[in-house]
Amino acid sequence: HYELERFRRIRAHFGVTPATYDLAFPDDLSTLGSSWRTRLKESVSEGASGAFFYRVLQPRERQHAGMQRGATTGQSRSYEFASRFIVKQITPDEKRTLMAILPAY
Repeated sequence: HYELERFRRIRAHFGVTPATYDLAFPDDLSTLGSSWRTRLKESVSEGASGAFFYRVLQPRERQHAGMQRGATTGQSRSYEFASRFIVKQITPDEKRTLMAILPAY
């Protein structure tokens, strides 16, 4: 039981649209090829659990001084990667705790 609707409402409250969330976390990774996995930045917690954290990197156009958004100047565009979402591997006990406090949100 994952309380999907409750989490949808929390995301909406913080301005995360369904489209943004779906692009960040596709249902079937096997259809996306290896390029999708390059958007995940993995790190290991230095805490006792040794849990994995994943930052989901999303490209966004880099703004240059003197350039207007949407202007076509013939210059090539450059991109930077930003993390909007972080995913943490959790234990069954952590899941139970989080699900227990979820109604308070």
